[in-house]
Amino acid sequence: MNNPPIIVPVDWTERSLRALTPARVLAGQLGYEVQVLSIIPTDEPEDERRAELEQEVGQRGIPDAQISVFRDTSTMEGVRGADRRLLEVIESTPSALVCMSTHARRAAAEIVLGSVASDVLRNSGRPVILVGPRFSADWTGPLNSIVVCLDGSAMSEEMIGPAAQLATVADAELSLIQVLPPSAVHDVVRPDASKTAYVERLAAKVAEQHELSPKWEVLRGDNPARAITEYATTLPGAMLAMTTHGRSGLSRLILGSVARAVVHDAHCPVMALHPRDGAGGDRR
Repeated sequence: MNNPPIIVPVDWTERSLRALTPARVLAGQLGYEVQVLSIIPTDEPEDERRAELEQEVGQRGIPDAQISVFRDTSTMEGVRGADRRLLEVIESTPSALVCMSTHARRAAAEIVLGSVASDVLRNSGRPVILVGPRFSADWTGPLNSIVVCLDGSAMSEEMIGPAAQLATVADAELSLIQVLPPSAVHDVVRPDASKTAYVERLAAKVAEQHELSPKWEVLRGDNPARAITEYATTLPGAMLAMTTHGRSGLSRLILGSVARAVVHDAHCPVMALHPRDGAGGDRR
């Protein structure tokens, strides 16, 4: 395989299969192969699950997807045996993209396959593309824009590099946004002290380092999550991108409850990154 795969962990639910849509879109733009991973109970026929998944990926326009089915050995290895098996497969391909769905009304850390996504974020230092419960069936690609959500911290800026890299290979537009309260003062004497100048300066830096021409926007609103998700709906083929807190995994993103709401409410995919220790992972 010349290119790394896009790994999609799924179970038997329709919700988990929604992640196949952005995986298909990205595979087409990047020239990657989709690899579907599924854990089955020890008493379920492996051939039956494989046949079901082959039918699903075919109907969703990914007829050449690789399908790997593993038996859940939790009774022998402990309650997280299945999670560990999936994590081993994911970590064996460090260059792969991971795309998976989230639960409906639970905290963003409660991923459809137990704690796998949290473990991947915490241990791999790679982005994970999340598909929330309100992901729109109208999001069919192509990926046109990656929107990096910033809050003024160095940790939030850790997402810029991976987002810029993906935007480059996918030939997508990169945007940087920050949400400020409506009362925030931005018309000041010194332009470099302006609240809006922060995002503008970062955009200029990205242009120099990544040979991109990113857009930037400062949004105003008392509900940051709503401002972010509503902004994304104005951009066809958008993907949101943000970092997680250093010690708390996906349950508390850099924007706290705001990011959890974004993951839950976004109609588009959300790319999350947990910076490694020493690379912003413990900054608040």
